[in-house]
Amino acid sequence: MAGGAVVVAGAAARALDDLLFAFRSADATAADRALPLRRIGLEPSATLARLEQAGVIKPGADPSSRYLDERALRTYQTRWQSRAWMAVAAASAIMLFTLGVIVFLVGRR
Repeated sequence: MAGGAVVVAGAAARALDDLLFAFRSADATAADRALPLRRIGLEPSATLARLEQAGVIKPGADPSSRYLDERALRTYQTRWQSRAWMAVAAASAIMLFTLGVIVFLVGRR
């Protein structure tokens, strides 16, 4: 079961890397260099929609054009990393609590 989660996480990371690479390669990294997705070599996707919602991918002067806001990307990645560490800490606390309960119950026998 955990192996499937790793594969999904890896695919999501790859999709993000590919999307960022496409914007950078097309030099669509500022409002004045925004391009239509087709010229960047991209199609609409869940990853693109998530980054648009987060304000990382923004519309240019032409509503059909998009660009990558590098500053917003750094902020987004910092927030995401903070949340990931909080999730790891919470999962660790739950595992330690569960282990403590098991040790306590086995010790009472």
